[in-house]
Amino acid sequence: MSYSSGRCREPSGTPQPRSARGAYPAMRKTMLMSDRKKLGEILVDVQVLTPVEVERVLDALRRRRDRAKFGRVAREMGLLREEHILAALAVQMQMFPRVSEMSLSRLLDHLQEPAEPVPVRRRKC
Repeated sequence: MSYSSGRCREPSGTPQPRSARGAYPAMRKTMLMSDRKKLGEILVDVQVLTPVEVERVLDALRRRRDRAKFGRVAREMGLLREEHILAALAVQMQMFPRVSEMSLSRLLDHLQEPAEPVPVRRRKC
């Protein structure tokens, strides 16, 4: 069976599309953009930016002709540092349990900890 087809044979012998097998349902939910908090909102929540500063960045984004990212523009404006962007992205992508409840200092500490290896389980197809 070819892996390029995007299908594996289930024990019944019936090919199932990857999406129908129910793999990673929680991951699919967290990856939806509509479910994610915006970076500016997160940066206000962790008290890196004020709502007024978020509006200044959004105004600057509207004036730009390129498709710059919020964090890049805020950094260019001197409103935050790279580590603040990384902390906000960790919250946005829900990188670890209860991340949205952490303070900025705890987030930064957690991001500096060495990552634990993720076990890899291979499915036989």
